[in-house]
Amino acid sequence: MWLLKDQKVAVLHGEKDGYITTIDKKKDLIENFEYLELKNKVHLPNGDYIPLLEEFLELCKGKLRVNIELKGENIDLLDKVFEIVEKTKMFNFVGFSSFHHAFYDRFLHLKKSYNLKENIIFGFLLWQEDESRRFFDNLPVKFYNNHNSVNFELTLLLKFKWIREKVKEMKKKGVLISIYFPFVLKETYQNARFLSELGVDIAICNDPLVIKKFNSYYD
Repeated sequence: MWLLKDQKVAVLHGEKDGYITTIDKKKDLIENFEYLELKNKVHLPNGDYIPLLEEFLELCKGKLRVNIELKGENIDLLDKVFEIVEKTKMFNFVGFSSFHHAFYDRFLHLKKSYNLKENIIFGFLLWQEDESRRFFDNLPVKFYNNHNSVNFELTLLLKFKWIREKVKEMKKKGVLISIYFPFVLKETYQNARFLSELGVDIAICNDPLVIKKFNSYYD
């Protein structure tokens, strides 16, 4: 989710460093757009327009849980997202995640100010080994026993034994373990078995039917 120039929250991933390519092949930062301009100039691969978070949550209500990835570094985004989630009555069905871990302090503040009792997950996204080491060397305050998750790019778990050992350690302390598949890595039964044996709690993937079929087979 990105906070746009007119304070609207749009649902899109974006390209490298927060850029997006318009239908006339021009690149600009997502945060420089107002929503109507974004809606008219940027289309999804199937031709649909970029939705707002509010209409997206209304579409998902009663059907599935939603991972709200906070993009960019504008902390005000989280305030707007909380307003929308409250308006749509979706706090029981969302979790949050971000590569910009500074969102976490604001998340704790808003959770308290909204007097939320739900066990809402905040996921700390990691995608490089050196970044992972820095994270574990400087864990955020109130990290444990606060319904947090650590969200690894899958190749980190496949390549590095020390990270797999950290996963086991964190699970013993009640931390949820999540992974996300990079676009270049396919969801396979082999990967699904690896995640199951490691005890991964949440898988964010591009082809969830593979994981769903695996789980139904082994359940």
